[in-house]
Amino acid sequence: MCIRDRSFNIAQHSYKSTDIQVPIIFGYKVLGPISLFAGPTFKYNLSNSSNFDLEELKDKYNLSILLGTRVKVRSFSVGLRYERGLNNNELLIINANGIDLDNDEINSFFSELMSGEIDASLASSILIALKIKKPSDNEVFYASEFLLNSINTYESDLHLIDLCGTGGDSKSIINVSTISSLILSALNVKVAKHGNRSVSSKVGSADLFESIGINFDKNIEEAIESIEKKNISFIFAPNFHTSMKNVINIRKTLSTRTIFNILGPLINPLRPKHQLLGVYDEELLETMGKVLIKQGVKSGMVVHSLDGMDEISICDKTHIFEFNNGEYKKYIFDPQEYGFKLGMLENLVIKDIEESKKILIGILNGSIKDEKRDICILNAGASLYLYDDSMDLAESFEYVRCKLEDKQIFNALKEYMDLT
Repeated sequence: MCIRDRSFNIAQHSYKSTDIQVPIIFGYKVLGPISLFAGPTFKYNLSNSSNFDLEELKDKYNLSILLGTRVKVRSFSVGLRYERGLNNNELLIINANGIDLDNDEINSFFSELMSGEIDASLASSILIALKIKKPSDNEVFYASEFLLNSINTYESDLHLIDLCGTGGDSKSIINVSTISSLILSALNVKVAKHGNRSVSSKVGSADLFESIGINFDKNIEEAIESIEKKNISFIFAPNFHTSMKNVINIRKTLSTRTIFNILGPLINPLRPKHQLLGVYDEELLETMGKVLIKQGVKSGMVVHSLDGMDEISICDKTHIFEFNNGEYKKYIFDPQEYGFKLGMLENLVIKDIEESKKILIGILNGSIKDEKRDICILNAGASLYLYDDSMDLAESFEYVRCKLEDKQIFNALKEYMDLT
């Protein structure tokens, strides 16, 4: 039995607790000097204090699981142990009374998190607490700005747009944002496509770009050069946000969505002024839209379809948060009102990269004219509408459709891509 004091600070918020701990450990000698041990640890909270309004902890009694191994050689022994608590006491630090972290607090937390200096269990508690509380648009904005300010970013004079989603819709459909980005680039729209490997589908942006011979730009200079030459750059997130490696293990251990699942589309190092952003949850629409406005994005849409996609759907209606120069509106988009026939979601599902590339080529060369083409027309057209304020939505959809049908887009792209 032992008495343990715990304390931590997040900017001006501090917390301290004192617990009695009673471990019950069972050991097993595996081989020679190597043994394993495991067992429960019973805890009772004696006291806790903080410098902000914190309700009394509900979980006075707590249980944790202890696992470990030990190697003993003569009078010396070395051991490793892992302990996982099963209560939510730490979560109350942020969740109590709906506390929102301010800019300094977010910077303090993310600074320690991205440098790997913070204790993993504490970081996990804070991330889960933010998830339960639901991050405010200010918290997400502060976090995105911290990550952007920690790398080399570039606000160019180029008229840029990004099509990127949070992923996480688990639909495994064709990569709509990538195909739409390629279509736009052939229409002289300058695209800064921020992306990664697959999250919610079997093929991610990076996989599809690789299959058609488009290189990943390694730095800002290469990205700008690609845009000036080809109207498109693929900004592979791990090449720019290298400190993300320090949170990989924490995210894997948690095995649940956290604030990091929504930060990806918000940290494009080229800081485009127009954006079509898909989210995996309707509740994120307004939060993400307001973050984009705070970031200085001039026009954008945040979308989530009724059938669960982080795209504008061809198979159902879509919730849209649209903004222009700080003014925003929320509405439901119905593709049927623009002359589109509703498709079947199962016809959008792909198995692998080979099928994905085949569908891309079919859409571009005109051999595919079903819902797979139409969902790309919807998302490319909506992006063109955001980029070029001389056209309304209907005109943008028709313009993209016509350019696909006369193969102008295919002919433009095959000059520097492998579309065979």
